[in-house]
Amino acid sequence: RYLATIVEETGHIDRLVRDLLDLAQLEAGELTIVKEKINLTSFLPAELAKYDYMLATKQLTFRTEIPSSLPLVIADPMRLSQVMANLVSNAVRYSPDGGTIEVAAKTTPGKVTVTVSDNGPGIPLSDQPHIWDRFYRVDKSRSRQGGGTGLGLAITKHLVQAMDGEISVHSISGEGSTFALALPVEQTKS
Repeated sequence: RYLATIVEETGHIDRLVRDLLDLAQLEAGELTIVKEKINLTSFLPAELAKYDYMLATKQLTFRTEIPSSLPLVIADPMRLSQVMANLVSNAVRYSPDGGTIEVAAKTTPGKVTVTVSDNGPGIPLSDQPHIWDRFYRVDKSRSRQGGGTGLGLAITKHLVQAMDGEISVHSISGEGSTFALALPVEQTKS
């Protein structure tokens, strides 16, 4: 039992150190971003499959709307996976047991926008501008039990910007949150 606790706590410390290093490198403009063409039609389902266990423990389901005709986006696959991990794990963390997390993608001018929506408690309007700040937590009482560091969304925003993308949130208290990630599409030569 003690060994299991040590392993679990070591994992928390490791994630915290990696998050702090990533954030320091991002803020200093020293994190390497390797942009490639990514087919979100296959990338997104593969990413979501990583969370089947987390979904099962809370009896959550994914509802997806990912068209097969999406254009290729230009992004760093490893860092995009990290962004999706932050968004999806937050949606799982804040969704009530038995809820649904919706993941959709659609083409917008020059971009593909991916949304991750939950039906959790939502984020009060007064807190929304601050969720991208380091160590900011909307519900301070959940910081110990929630397991987060308050770094995930700060890192997410920096990663998205480093890939020439944009990220935003739309949330209503008591109704859930939708995070929208817009990535540039591959420019076709005419």
